[in-house]
Amino acid sequence: MYLWQIRHIPNSWRKLTRFSVKLAFSLMLGWVGWLGIQSLLGKGGANSAVAMASDAKKTPDPAVAKAATDFMKKLHESLYARTAIKAEVEQTVSIGTQQFRIYGHYLSSGEKLRLEYTIQPDQGVAGSLLEICDGKELWSMVKIADTTRVTHRDVQQIKAAVAGLRSTPDVVLTAELGLGGITALLASLERTMTFDAMKEESSDEGPRMVVQGRWKPEVVARWPRGKDDLLPTYVPDLVRVWVDPQTMFPVRISYIKRVLEKDKKVYRPMVTLKFKAVEFDTPVDDEDFTFTLPPKSAPPEDITRQFLDRMKKSADDATNAANAAKAAQAAAAAAVPTPAPATPAAPAQR
Repeated sequence: MYLWQIRHIPNSWRKLTRFSVKLAFSLMLGWVGWLGIQSLLGKGGANSAVAMASDAKKTPDPAVAKAATDFMKKLHESLYARTAIKAEVEQTVSIGTQQFRIYGHYLSSGEKLRLEYTIQPDQGVAGSLLEICDGKELWSMVKIADTTRVTHRDVQQIKAAVAGLRSTPDVVLTAELGLGGITALLASLERTMTFDAMKEESSDEGPRMVVQGRWKPEVVARWPRGKDDLLPTYVPDLVRVWVDPQTMFPVRISYIKRVLEKDKKVYRPMVTLKFKAVEFDTPVDDEDFTFTLPPKSAPPEDITRQFLDRMKKSADDATNAANAAKAAQAAAAAAVPTPAPATPAAPAQR
């Protein structure tokens, strides 16, 4: 699941640190990441990010919006065509006063996936995450302090369920969150956001194409706004994707938050996900996608049903919303009075 789709965010820092491992995985594989610490943004990154975000209220140029949308589709197709992707991962998260850093390794080959994370919060306990998917089953092992939890998802069941409900975007999104991977991350971005800004930017590593997106109206409507017209603390307003145009790979993904500072609304990075030492199409060992349960571990918890139930609920909600919209339209049409037929004019008197 994505962070901004989680209904009950822990209020206390102690709970948040114990929640941060799953949060890290959510940001990596599920939606979309956020924030950006200047050390991760690169030369000119922080200033340009805020500058570009500050133009978010301007009416998008239709030609630029189309180019940005087409570029994201091309990026998704390019990633999908890769036989393997290997990279080091750095991520920094800042939500209000809570911050933590994440380091790890990412490996994918088709529907196979391996992600290893170490999470170090500024306060509280550290943790680690291991995600392994062999294309049929996905295993997650979370360690926080002396506690270990292992969960399991049947990928084949999730894929079969979504095949029968493919017309429901929220259902497809739910399945993507259950399967993970960079391609799923981009697919979810395309499904929930409108990309309407794009520009080229230089960096120490070379040229970068930067694409910016904002929530689609039907998505942003899910979250209530406060009196200051701001989204909840844990919900970003924009996403920016830095793409290496030579390799067509998203080397950095940042989520930007609109906040109130000194009675002025400004944009600040919230989460940044950065890939380093990226390798493409290299040989992979199937052993990397094999999960072995550690000795003396508690039995794995199968959470496949949770995803299937969420998909069904998403389908039901979408159907109910569509029916309600049709009923509202019909009621509005019925409420419009039918104009009385015009009375013929009396013949002119001679």
